[in-house]
Amino acid sequence: AEYMGTPLTLMRTTTLLYLDRVRDGVHEVLLAMKKRGLGVGKFNGPGGKREPQDVSVEAAAVRECVEEIGVVPRNLQFRGKLVFVFTDRPEWNQVCWIYSSSLWDGEPCETEEMRPHWFPVSALPFDDMWQDDRIWMPGFFSTETDQPRKQVWLECTFDNEGAVLASHRSIEPFDGDVPPLV
Repeated sequence: AEYMGTPLTLMRTTTLLYLDRVRDGVHEVLLAMKKRGLGVGKFNGPGGKREPQDVSVEAAAVRECVEEIGVVPRNLQFRGKLVFVFTDRPEWNQVCWIYSSSLWDGEPCETEEMRPHWFPVSALPFDDMWQDDRIWMPGFFSTETDQPRKQVWLECTFDNEGAVLASHRSIEPFDGDVPPLV
């Protein structure tokens, strides 16, 4: 598969992982304020680049969660794929595999990278998040027990070094389109 002539295999492989819980009857999601690097000053889920030592994309998601907010997620659920294209910074282009979990070991804590905060799903801080989050996050954290959890399959193009969401479109998963295991 390609995007604008670039094979997806040449794009950076990244992860995002969203922890969610129901506390006192309120469904919450853990977001963290990015303190450095790409996305500084924005709330997002923990995540980042797959490193050579990661045996799988899922292992990268777990490692990033441990490094960025100090918890070990368990029972990860694969939730979809985002393709991010930065027209003026192609080195930032990435295929991002999305996970969620409602089970983890440890308590979220601030690190050099991120400052975690629980938000009610009904009151996410979209003004302080990436612009694409407004498109795919509503409904993503549904707790309807009779429905499968929503997946996201989206391609987003950003201009002005990520400051402007220029376009977005839904993408269809390929047959067997799951994160690479190796």
